[in-house]
Amino acid sequence: DPTSVNIAIQDSTNNPTAVQGLMESLQEKGYSRVYVDNDWHEPLTVTKIVAQKGDDISATEVQAALGFGEVVVESTGSLASDITIQIGQDFLNN
Repeated sequence: DPTSVNIAIQDSTNNPTAVQGLMESLQEKGYSRVYVDNDWHEPLTVTKIVAQKGDDISATEVQAALGFGEVVVESTGSLASDITIQIGQDFLNN
């Protein structure tokens, strides 16, 4: 259920418009618990959809809804979230 997933967004592109665009896209797809976290200071070419707490099913659903990015299971990003999306350059090319 998209309404129960906490999603943190971290920008690695230094582009505030990307953050706003991603938030709007997620909200249009039913994800209502989305917030902006601190920027990710390592530039990424591919957006990382980080499955916090090993929830790769929810992360894969987010990836399918967005149509880009790679799912990774690791403890990076906003550890308090269910999913952390670290925006990469591929988002800007969509």
